[in-house]
Amino acid sequence: MGTESLPTFAVTLREGVEVVLVFGIVLAALRRGDRPELRPWAWGGLFLGALASIGLGLLLQQWFAIVTHSAAKQWLETGIGIGAIALLSWMLLWMTSQSRGLKGQIEGDVARQRAGWGILALVLVSVLREGFEVVLFLGAQVSTGTAPLLGAVAGLATAGLIGVALFQWGVRLDLRQFFQAMGVLLLLILGGLVVGVLGHLERAVCPVAPGPASSCLLGSLLWDWHRTLSDRTFPGVVLKAVLGYRDRLFWGQLLGYLGFLGGAGWLYWRRLRS
Repeated sequence: MGTESLPTFAVTLREGVEVVLVFGIVLAALRRGDRPELRPWAWGGLFLGALASIGLGLLLQQWFAIVTHSAAKQWLETGIGIGAIALLSWMLLWMTSQSRGLKGQIEGDVARQRAGWGILALVLVSVLREGFEVVLFLGAQVSTGTAPLLGAVAGLATAGLIGVALFQWGVRLDLRQFFQAMGVLLLLILGGLVVGVLGHLERAVCPVAPGPASSCLLGSLLWDWHRTLSDRTFPGVVLKAVLGYRDRLFWGQLLGYLGFLGGAGWLYWRRLRS
């Protein structure tokens, strides 16, 4: 797995662990309630949710294949990128504020369900919610080739192993620290996505650049380090994957990056403190 796979690996690992926890809580609640006949319904919800998420990903891929006009593709990537940033940021803040009562809420939902369809729907919605976030993020990373897909597969596989370790082998893991660290990493990755989205927006609005050192939307060029620290070779590619570094950066992109991290980071810190 290459460096370009790191962002999607981190995102799918975090979202995958959330799905694993919800699924594990559902199965544990069914076991404590002595309702083994409903376990196949829970597995069915997991399978259908995964299948629907893959279908959404294929549909998005076909959408990209249909859009061939350069400006239209830039607008499409801009829209998908904005959607991924908004959804992942909102879900990070929501899950952080809801994490304390999540286990009790899920167990209460399971206890209220008397039919298998209710259990299936409960798991299906949870998987689809996380799956849609991953699909949007993959769509925003489509221009980098197959590396994001490999990162997503590795992230989901690692999340599955964590689930087995937690619920089958009884391994203890400080999930609070895990999600806090992954939350900070997710914000940094989304900050890099903000930089990329602004680049797509600039190319959509201004198909013809006014000059190599200026932009009609993002202002003047802040730096051009493609010869000294390229974002396509080590270590620049690592900085790009984790911190959103670009070897050519405009002032507007820097302001967008800092503005997003400042606003989202402050809100995330408030959720952690509360």
